[in-house]
Amino acid sequence: MATIATEETEIVLKDGHKLFAKEWKTPEAPVASVVFLHGFSDHCGAYYDLFPDLATQGINIYAFDQRGWGKSSLEKKHWGLTGGTADVLADLDEIITARLAWSESQPTRPPVFLVGHSAGGALTLTYAYSGCLRSKLAGFAAFSPFIALSPAEKPNPIVLMVGRLASRVMPNFQMLNKLDPNNVSRDPAVCKTFAEDKLCHDTGTLAGLAGMLERGARLLEAEYVKKFDKKKPVIVLHGNADKVTDFNASKQFFALLEAEDKEFKEYDGWYHKLHADLPENRKEFSSNIADWLLKRTDTIKKAEVPTANL
Repeated sequence: MATIATEETEIVLKDGHKLFAKEWKTPEAPVASVVFLHGFSDHCGAYYDLFPDLATQGINIYAFDQRGWGKSSLEKKHWGLTGGTADVLADLDEIITARLAWSESQPTRPPVFLVGHSAGGALTLTYAYSGCLRSKLAGFAAFSPFIALSPAEKPNPIVLMVGRLASRVMPNFQMLNKLDPNNVSRDPAVCKTFAEDKLCHDTGTLAGLAGMLERGARLLEAEYVKKFDKKKPVIVLHGNADKVTDFNASKQFFALLEAEDKEFKEYDGWYHKLHADLPENRKEFSSNIADWLLKRTDTIKKAEVPTANL
């Protein structure tokens, strides 16, 4: 693998909040670009070889620790303080605006895709139908999206109802929502790393958790899914042995989706972290993502040729 240069930066949002960001740069001029969204109790430094693998194939990766997570919220009092869906989308608007401007400044003008994992996957799909800048993005990829929890993890409906009501009164009340490390991957080393990672603190807030659950639930409602732009490509990738998020919920969403270019990729026996399941499978997953991004990029570039010749 070619040596991939990385750059760590700090994003200062309009409200003054600072986010940690990291970019994986391509060895040559970028062909495509990704804005990446991590999941719950996660951070952008936990994606193993996925980002370097994509960068070696000409795909620039821009990832950041979302508000309330990772290096963007190191103090315990800030853990999980994501705000509600409107706040999360507003943060994303600012970041996408900057990345679109970056793309325009590049000689190759690489198209910008939104890609996310787990809760970040559901946020990616939510942005695809409701984000202010969704029309300017080239496509959307979600792997192991948190549309619903796996059947074994689903909380009691009464607990959910009480939680939603409480989130209106105490939105920033913090709650520990422990994920079983053994459920994230079939690789024991990955499970151990996750369990010991201090940036994966499993702490959410009532408002943040309620928003996350609501975003997922809406992806199973035709009223919202019909708002997707049919011209925008979408891919959903999910392991059918995922013990964290519900594989069948992803299938239900996909059945509702009316995009002209949509693809569902099933991984037999794989767990939640598709990018960090068994070591021998990781190249397969990164290749699947890269191939999808590069094929859509090629389609976009070919469509631009007649306009360029006028």
